[in-house]
Amino acid sequence: MSKPPQKAGSSAAASKAKALKFIPKTVDLLRGNDAAKRKGKGKEKSVLRGLADLVKTSESLPGAVHVERFAETRAVEILALQNAVKLAASQSNSRAFQSLPRHLRRRAASHNPRRVPKRMRSRAAAEVSEIVSTGADLQLDPADPGVRIYRKKAKLRARGNLRGQSRTEQLRARQRNKRWLGTHLFHAKRFHMVNLWGYRLPLSPTLKSFRSSYRAARRKAVLHDTSYFGTIELEGSRSEIVGVLGKVTVGGAFAGSKYEFGARMAQTNIYTSGSVPHGLIGPVELFWQPQTDIKLPERRLWMRVHPSIFDDVLEALHEAAKERASEAGSSSTGPSLNIRNLRDDIESFEIMGPLAGKVIQRALHMCKSQGNDKRSAVSAILHADPAACPEGAVLGATVYDPRLLPLVLIVACTKRTVGQWETQLAVAPKLGIPGTRLQPGAQDDRIPILIVKRVVESRTPDHQSSAFHGYTLLFPRGWSMAFLPSFIFCNVRLVGLSERRVQYREAAVPSFPEHYGAVCPAGVAWEEELALSEQQRWLRKPPGKRPEYSTLGTKWPFKPDWPAVLSSSTHSDVDETSVPNVDIRPWLANPIFGKHVNQLNGPAEPSSRALAALNAFRRNRGLVALEAERAEDLLRSGVCHVEVNIIGRGSPSDMAMLYALDSEERTRWLDAYEHDLDTNQIKSPMDDHVGEMLRLGEEGTGASRVIGFVSTGNISLTRGQGHALATVSLAAYLGLLTAAEASTRLRLPVVKLKNRDGLVCRLASLSLVQ
Repeated sequence: MSKPPQKAGSSAAASKAKALKFIPKTVDLLRGNDAAKRKGKGKEKSVLRGLADLVKTSESLPGAVHVERFAETRAVEILALQNAVKLAASQSNSRAFQSLPRHLRRRAASHNPRRVPKRMRSRAAAEVSEIVSTGADLQLDPADPGVRIYRKKAKLRARGNLRGQSRTEQLRARQRNKRWLGTHLFHAKRFHMVNLWGYRLPLSPTLKSFRSSYRAARRKAVLHDTSYFGTIELEGSRSEIVGVLGKVTVGGAFAGSKYEFGARMAQTNIYTSGSVPHGLIGPVELFWQPQTDIKLPERRLWMRVHPSIFDDVLEALHEAAKERASEAGSSSTGPSLNIRNLRDDIESFEIMGPLAGKVIQRALHMCKSQGNDKRSAVSAILHADPAACPEGAVLGATVYDPRLLPLVLIVACTKRTVGQWETQLAVAPKLGIPGTRLQPGAQDDRIPILIVKRVVESRTPDHQSSAFHGYTLLFPRGWSMAFLPSFIFCNVRLVGLSERRVQYREAAVPSFPEHYGAVCPAGVAWEEELALSEQQRWLRKPPGKRPEYSTLGTKWPFKPDWPAVLSSSTHSDVDETSVPNVDIRPWLANPIFGKHVNQLNGPAEPSSRALAALNAFRRNRGLVALEAERAEDLLRSGVCHVEVNIIGRGSPSDMAMLYALDSEERTRWLDAYEHDLDTNQIKSPMDDHVGEMLRLGEEGTGASRVIGFVSTGNISLTRGQGHALATVSLAAYLGLLTAAEASTRLRLPVVKLKNRDGLVCRLASLSLVQ
């Protein structure tokens, strides 16, 4: 048989190539070693010969491996291995619905395959079918009567006729003693819910959100559903509206061209008519509707009110309208002023953060009927930083239904030939491609909205960096769930009441009604409810797991006893526990005096200066001056909001007590502070050395008297130290100002602070909230 012809040049190549030499494996060498060992001879020679051959062969191998060339050669195999490992790890440890981002994942996710995105539905259906076929994770017998009853109820529930009730009737039955927001079902699956002010409100997300929500408010945008705020409409002549509001408002202007043109929102406080400085109800926001026809005398004003004081404000407005009508000689208001309740007609979102305007611009599109000039102006305002927009600015617009406008996605550019354009222009309108933008038709809704600039900042000059800027979006009832998904998928973080309060604390601004305890009915109700819940939580713990407040020297661990504190505020030698329970009505000095509280401290008695300022305030509003005999009582019952900053180390907590310092004790604390500052004990304390401030704080409160309580406190992420908002006695605060002015160092009012569950006192400075 003839051999197949060889290719030309193959013999020459074979002759030039080196002869391949067999390289034995290490295992074979060890086996030969064992064989030689059993024979008892030649084992060293055999092993050495094999190792010498291995070393000689390794010299002919390349000296280095090119990693890039090797990876490129095996790229397909490496990628397949990575995908296999990732797929095996994910499918063995998680379900399909668990691959969603955590902020979009529900608290209790459904096994329904239609509840996940389309790209995961096949996998979810396979997982469900596997569970049903194998009985894994269920351990239920299909023939069990209980299982059959459960399946029957599930079918009836899906049809909406469980217990003979439709789905709508079932949901209405759950709202008998509370109201649901329009976004309740969305929040209930992702938030801890609480009953507050007649509503079922989201408190905080089920995920950890303290730092992430703060970062989002500082760098991106956060959204809070504020539809629980109510709206009251006043309609009538301008003189009637201004006259009625003048009887019940204190602090902040609301009239004038700046506000009456409808371009600004006004903020003020509502009081019971003729009861200043007592009778505070709470803060409100006012919007004037622009006057379209100058010839028509009728004007319209909206008042946004917190739900805890809605009924009180409505009653106060009716009483003020009756008083004004009686002064004018009429027994009733008649058609001159109409007060309407629009509580269930308007919903609102509060969007805070530097990207708040861009989020609104991306989620909502203005109608073309608005005109190019207005659309360009609103777009320019929203595209800029919210901090650049004036505070309280009001923008009106009409937008399309956001469900018709999917988000604009950036796709890769594809090359197309010129011949394809004509075909696509003819076919594209006829194809129902999923995700295609729908053009709003004449039958589609146009939603009117109001965009109001909102800022949460302290009026103190050194607190601009801690402000939060954003917008409040007002729209008609029933559109909240149509708007919410558009904002959520614009990378907005949804927050609850707790995160909203953190914004106010970081900005050193009191939030209502948490910081208005004892000065208004809503604050008193909040304090009582909070004290009851905390006391019940404390009683549920065993004695070994809860702080013993009596041993720690805490007199009021759950609720401040303001009569006892205010009675001893003007007498340093009086013990709080020995003061009789007299009827003292605290009143808040911040809305009335503002930044002029510090001017009450002068050569004259503070009580006489406070009475003179109050009488001047009342005369400007047509009220009768107060008697001179009430000067001492007014000063003693006054309180004010202050900002607490820890000097040194430590963090204040809620219900921490503030103690006044006499001149000797103030000197000791300042000496200890300067000593620790010189020895660098404040920023980097040594473990084996106790600072002077800590040693002084461990001595306890001694005979110091309580002058106030912390409303809310924690570590401030903005300042990097302990920070709190508190309420203190007005007389005690004026005394601290006197001591600070007489001092030659650290000219700030300083106090001792002790947490209710602690033994160590900390040095803190106070500054008036403006």
